[in-house]
Parts: sequence; structure tokens; C-alpha cells
Amino acid sequence: MNKIRSGQLFAILFLIRSFSLLCTDIPFSARQLGGALLSAVLQGLVLIPLLRTRVPAPSAPATGLFGLFFLAWGGHCFLQLWGVAAGVTFPVHNKLFGALLLTAVCLYGVMLGIRALARSATLLLPLFGVALAVLILGAWRKAEPENLYAAAAGSPFAAAWQDFCECGWLPCAAYLCRFTPFHPRRAVYGALLAQLGSAVLVSLLGMAVLGRVGSLAEYPFFTLGAFSQPFATQRADAVYVVLFTLIGTITIAMQLYLAGSCIAGLFPRFPYPFYAAAAGTLLAAWGMHSAGLLHSWLYGVWILLLCGVLPLVQLLKKGAPRAPSCL
Repeated sequence: MNKIRSGQLFAILFLIRSFSLLCTDIPFSARQLGGALLSAVLQGLVLIPLLRTRVPAPSAPATGLFGLFFLAWGGHCFLQLWGVAAGVTFPVHNKLFGALLLTAVCLYGVMLGIRALARSATLLLPLFGVALAVLILGAWRKAEPENLYAAAAGSPFAAAWQDFCECGWLPCAAYLCRFTPFHPRRAVYGALLAQLGSAVLVSLLGMAVLGRVGSLAEYPFFTLGAFSQPFATQRADAVYVVLFTLIGTITIAMQLYLAGSCIAGLFPRFPYPFYAAAAGTLLAAWGMHSAGLLHSWLYGVWILLLCGVLPLVQLLKKGAPRAPSCL
């Protein structure tokens, strides 16, 4: 696998997680915010054994488990993008054609290699910062502080588990950190803290601006973007649409690349691993859509197995060796 710098890994992981946050259908509330904080703590605990062990080469069973997850998560992201495109006004008349065209673009990016994807993710980070700045500029004037104290039903622990099940970036971090020649702890933990900070910021803005209206929104982030318009003559929705499309492209392309890499590792003589990964991702998306598995607790269990159990077993077998630190 090609080497990528720590900053590029940070950008990849942060954008993959941000895509799930942009697609969420969980209303902004104190329960959702508490769940995000608890989920971040759980993610940090899961990362401890992962970042203390280093395996020079994956075993065949581990490669198979990772490959299946990347196929499933690629299909999951595909369905999320398709659902948002159908629920939000996108400039595409045929949503299915647009989704298939986007898949072709993702496959083209995969064929360019992980370094090209990493550079694209790095270039996309400033756009994310611009979008957040536009969001804050338009939202702060319409914020109502009393909305922050509105009661929210439900347990924050259930919200935390629901949020953790959307953390598909963790297996990506596990695969890239364990099976590449470097071990960037700061990049992984930096991505965790950055996504937590952006989630808290957007949640507080959403609670203060939307109030009880947020519970009726199908996709709260885009509803918040529609409410917070900082310009008098030009709507800012196009910024969020472009941002969402680009982040979705990078996210799906990374899943295709990692799934294709796993297929190539399991079947070295197979000539078309990335095309097989694209076909498997579309098949997984169709299967999950038919079975209604877009949101499932199985993802959380799978993530814990790949990022918590397997690294912990390796750590115990190796006698808790310390990996080379980049701090």
C-alpha cells in the first residue's frame, strides 16, 4: 500500500466521519449532543489498543473481515448519499442516474490511487472550513439561547450507541494504521477531536436556531443551512450541496479503494479487484436497501470487533509492545 502523510490521513478520516454527520437524521438536541460526547469517549477507548499494536501484514481472516466491512460501509454511504439526494433539492433530475454517475467518478478516483485521493481530501478541508464559517455567520443572528434548554426525551446512552454505529472511519483508521509503514497517533486522535469539535459546534447551532422545528427535519444539517442564510442576495445552500457531494465522493472512493486492496490481498492473481469492489458495493447497497439495514446495531458490533477486539488480542499476544511513536 502506498504511503501517505499524517496530515493526509487526518483529512481522510475527518471527512469520512463528517459525511456521516452531514447525513444524520438525528434531531439536534441535548440528548444527541450528550450521545456524541459519550460516543467520542467510547471511540477514544477503542483506539487505545489499536494505536499500541502494529501488525506488519494482515492475516487472511482479518483481511476478509475488513474487506467485507468496507464493502458494506461503502454500500451504507451510497444509500446515505442517495437518501439525502432524494430528500434535499439537488440539481439532478434523475437521482438514480446521478448516483451511478457518482459511483463511476469514485471508481475513476480509485484508479488514480490512494495518494490522489489523499491529496483531494487535503484540498477539501479548506472548503469544509469555509462552509462552517458561512454556517456560523448566518446562524448566530438567528440563535435563540432559550432553545438550548429545551428538554429532550430518551437516553443519551442510546444516542451514544446510535452515533457509534455511524463511525465507519474507525475501521479505515485501523486498516491504514496497522497495515502501512507508519503509525500516526496524532493524526487519528486529531481526527477524533476535530470531528467532535465540529459536531458539538453544529449541534449547538442547530439547537439554538431550529429549536423544536429541528425535530421535524428529515436531515437537520441541511435544514440548519436553509435557516441560516448570511447573504441578502444569494442563498448559501449551494455551498452545502457542493461540500456534501465532494465529501461523499471521497468517502465512497476510499471504501472502494480499501475493499479493492483487501480483495487484491486475498486473491493476488485476480486482475480486477477495484471493479469487483465497485460491483460488491452496489450489490451491498441494494441488499441493505431491500432488507432495511441502513441503520443497524450490527455496524457497531462489527466496528468493535475490527477496532477493539482484534487489536486487543494482538496486543496481548505480543506482550504489549509499544509501537513507534510519532509524538
